[in-house]
Formats: sequence, C-alpha cells, structure tokens
Amino acid sequence: MRTELSSSPRSWRLNIFFFVIGLLLVSLFPGSALAASESLTHQEALAMFREANDFFRQAGKAGEGPVAVELYNKALRRYERLRWSGIHNGKLYYNIGNTWFRLHDTGRAILNYRRAQRYMAGDDNLAQNLAFVKSLQPDKIVPRQRSEILKTLFFWHYDLPLNIRWWLFAASWLLLWCVLLVHLRRRSRGRLGFLWPLVPALLFGGSLLVSYRYPPAPAGVLTAKEVVARKGDGLIYKPSFTTPLHAGLEFRLLERRGGWLHIRLINGQEGWIPVVSAEMI
Repeated sequence: MRTELSSSPRSWRLNIFFFVIGLLLVSLFPGSALAASESLTHQEALAMFREANDFFRQAGKAGEGPVAVELYNKALRRYERLRWSGIHNGKLYYNIGNTWFRLHDTGRAILNYRRAQRYMAGDDNLAQNLAFVKSLQPDKIVPRQRSEILKTLFFWHYDLPLNIRWWLFAASWLLLWCVLLVHLRRRSRGRLGFLWPLVPALLFGGSLLVSYRYPPAPAGVLTAKEVVARKGDGLIYKPSFTTPLHAGLEFRLLERRGGWLHIRLINGQEGWIPVVSAEMI
C-alpha cells in the first residue's frame, strides 16, 4: 500500500505561515543567515588565507599609491571573511592589524593587535608592532601612578592572559602534590623545602580568584578618527576634555546606554562616546 501526503487547506496554510515566519526571521536577523552562508571548509579557509597573504605581499611590493591600497583592501576583505566565518586565532588578527596599519588606520590596527594578544601572548613581533603603532597615537595620557605600581608588583596578574594563569596554576598545584607524595613515601621529616611549589600555586591561584571575584571591565579601542567625549549620554552634555580623543586610544567600558558608551581612560578620567566611534577588543 502506498501512502500519499495530504494537501488539505490546513496544510498549505501552515506551509505559507511558516514560510512567512522564515522570511521575517531572515529580515530581522540577517547576521545569522549570513553566518551560515559564510561557513568555509578547512581547505577553503586555508586557500583564502594564502590568497590574502599573497595580496598583502603584492601590495608591499607596489609601494604607496592606489594600486597598493586596492591590493591591501583585497587582502583585508579576505581576512575579514575568514573572521566572520568563525575563525579566530592570533595569526589572523595579527595580519588584519598589519593590513589596517598599511591602510593608515591606527585605531583598527591597535584593536586587532590587541585581539591577537589573546592568542599570541609574549610574541615579540606582535609586541613590537603594537608598541610602534601606539607611539603614533596622538593622545599621550599618563596612567595613574598607583596603577603602574600595582602592575609592576603583580606583573603575573596583569601581564599574563587568564588561560595561561590557569595552566600555570594547574601545573604548580599538580607538582605540589607530586612532591608531597614523594616526600611522604620517603618519610622525610624536619625540612619544608619540598613545599616550594606551594608558592607559585598560591600566587597564580590568588590571581585567578581576584580575576573571577573582581573581573576587569571590558576593554575597547577608539576607531573613529576623532571623537568628543561628553559628560553624559547625549550631545546636549558638555565635553569631558578640552580636546577631542583620537583613533587608537584604549579604554575600559563602564556602561552601555542606548547609543553611548561610558568609558574610563588609563588615568582614571571618564566620559561618554558614541557607540559607532569604538569597538570592543
């Protein structure tokens, strides 16, 4: 016996209903449909990355001028396509930062170098590039002395990413128990030198505890060429500073309200800037 699908009025009405709902969802959330269509296979992603690198090298050989700019933009479009497809790693963000720097966009260069640091902590080339681009940033804001002292005394807490501190804590904690078990099997007494792994375990464990108990405010970078920070979330408020802020300036996000961001600079000063003038790391 063969079973056939019914085409009753109710069924086609339901089909039309779900079709309309699908169109509404795509129109309301185009990013989700785009993300699905932008997914790449490993081979496609690798080929696109190589192609972007080739465009970048060609642009470097072309020197300055419209030809080089066009080639850099071609490389950038492919790097960004990889990012939007869901690929996130240090090399990709590092190359995006290099490309933005070649296009004379200090803000987005610093932004992507900072993103690369999450995956490439301690990389010398990245650190040198970031330091050089930051030296071009015109806003010379001196950090608070207290903050600099804390960063010097507790450098492992401020300089090492969270995932590396986790690994170091786990390694020192495991080593502590291994040394303790060996000590107990030998039944040694009197000397406490075997407890030396306890020191790094306490340092990194305390650092992790502070990070989770008092997480730092999200970090961001100004990407607009110039922006006036204000004392409130609107153009009616007076400027917070005597001069505008410029692309590449880093900040901590305190609050997001409508189309405005409440930010704090490294010297402790605060202000409100439009959302479109910055991106979060």
